[in-house]
Amino acid sequence: MKDIILNSKGQTEEEFLKEYDSSKYKKPSVTVDMLIFKIGEVNRESYFGKEVEVLLIKRGNFPDINKWAFPGGFINMDENLEESAARELEEETGLKNIPMIQLRAFGDVNRDKRDRIITVSYIAVIENNVKAIAGDDAADAKWFKVNLEENSDKLKINLSNRDLDINLKLKTKDIKFGNNLDKDFKIEFSDCIAGDHGEVLAYGLRKLKTYFE
Repeated sequence: MKDIILNSKGQTEEEFLKEYDSSKYKKPSVTVDMLIFKIGEVNRESYFGKEVEVLLIKRGNFPDINKWAFPGGFINMDENLEESAARELEEETGLKNIPMIQLRAFGDVNRDKRDRIITVSYIAVIENNVKAIAGDDAADAKWFKVNLEENSDKLKINLSNRDLDINLKLKTKDIKFGNNLDKDFKIEFSDCIAGDHGEVLAYGLRKLKTYFE
């Protein structure tokens, strides 16, 4: 006969769950953000050796109205994260069936002006020329060419297309994990980019570098 496991109050798991009151705890909201990179022709002057573009949407509502951000939005309670990412990407850009992998979570307490919001970012690389069409609460959707300059403790990023130039500067810090070296990024200057999406981009570009290795 299987032993019955009880907690310190003498409850079974079924009894514990029956009286559990989740309203006692404040809950953060959760969003997903998608970094979609498009790889183009060989370019020896590029940091990656090829032309790289990233997809951004123009926010159509507060906070950060008219600033540029990654496609994304709030998860639905009946979705897993990957389903939310695919749905939001299609709703805001028209892109679908894009294989994505999880990049990392971003959860600084004050990262969003609305509420305590944690976002889980996803990254994808496509090598064909696709057109993005703004939808849902995105006012516009455009591809931006990525140029970056990196030294020991600074990362400069320029995003450009025919209509706009966006510049970011981030401070970098080395983080050692065993024999591996990683980096932490903090925004020093951000031009026209919403919230902490400059930091999200920096981590995405670092991950993208491994795509070419």
